[in-house]
Amino acid sequence: MWICGRDIYKSRGRAEVKNYLTEFIGTFFLVLTIGLAIGFTVVVGAFAGGGISGGAFNPAVGLGPILYSALTGAGGFGNLWLYLVGPLAGGAVGALVSNFQHADEGIRPPAAETAPEPKS
Repeated sequence: MWICGRDIYKSRGRAEVKNYLTEFIGTFFLVLTIGLAIGFTVVVGAFAGGGISGGAFNPAVGLGPILYSALTGAGGFGNLWLYLVGPLAGGAVGALVSNFQHADEGIRPPAAETAPEPKS
């Protein structure tokens, strides 16, 4: 499988430490930047849904393996709709629920700052 121009299945030997550190550091900063709540949600979702659907939760992540399988003749596009419609519908419903939960907050423009009146 190719990711970013590199065959991840051929990474053996001394490169494993480098690959591990690269993935570790990248994931560390991703979680740090995005926030622990989202990071833990992804981990819990992957553990809960990974054995059922593969736990993609992202149309691009679901599309990659299906496209690869179809192009190499190992599979087809029959289940592609599951990995497109499922995450998009889940995201839309999640946004609606979030808007409902925070309806009383609303979106307000920032308070306008006024310059102090000049003294005469």
